[in-house]
Order: sequence, then C-alpha cells, then structure tokens
Amino acid sequence: GRTREVMSLQALWVIALVPALLIGASIAGIRGAAIGHLGVAFGLMVPAFAFTLSRAGLPLRPIASALRLPILAAAVMAIVVVAVDQALSGDFQALFIGAAVGAIAYGSLVVRWWRGRAGIEELLAVIRGGPPKLSEAD
Repeated sequence: GRTREVMSLQALWVIALVPALLIGASIAGIRGAAIGHLGVAFGLMVPAFAFTLSRAGLPLRPIASALRLPILAAAVMAIVVVAVDQALSGDFQALFIGAAVGAIAYGSLVVRWWRGRAGIEELLAVIRGGPPKLSEAD
C-alpha cells in the first residue's frame, strides 16, 4: 500500500485539528470544538483525501457515487439530532434520545444499501482497478 500517504494525511489531520479544537472550545465551548472539528474535516481533510486518491490514480467520481447515500443519511441524521436537541430541555435526555433517534434515522436510510452492500462492492471494485459491480437489484 501507500502507508506514507495515509500517515501524512493523519498527521495533517492532527496538526490542524488540535488548534481548531482549542480555539473553537475557547470561543464557544463544546459547540465551538464541534464546529472546529467539522471545519477541519470538510474544509481540509476531504479535499486532501480527494487529492491523494486522485494522485494515486483512483477515479473520484465512482468513489463519490458509492458514498452518496451514506453521506446523505449522515446529513439527515445530523438534522434529526439537532432537532431533538432543540426540542428537549435536559442534556442527558437530548444525548440519549438524540442518539437513538439519529441512529434510527441513519439506519432506516442505509439499511437497503448495507444489506446489498452495493456501495461497498462498487468502491472495492474501483479500488481494485476494475469496473464497478452492479448490485443484483440493478
């Protein structure tokens, strides 16, 4: 493999994440730390991983296509969890009910994808250098 590239990406993540968490937490507490983490993940690491995969010769379009549903489900889960947090007054309640409802929202959207594992099979086929496999449902 490409352990040097992976290690470099992980080092970049830690180097960028530590100050983002410290600054975010000092400005806005745990919410600021979360915003800092999201900023580093989406603003720096997604493009860095995309660049590294592209440089390694992996086509990004099939990878993005295979990950489309899980990413959409994660966005829906985030919206549901924020809504639960806003609706409930206690932190303990918001944490556990939000986690349960968020997991149900995520799971209900990806269960078919996970059962067929079409997205994973497509991604593995692309990584192996072959054409994406079509699921049996297609």
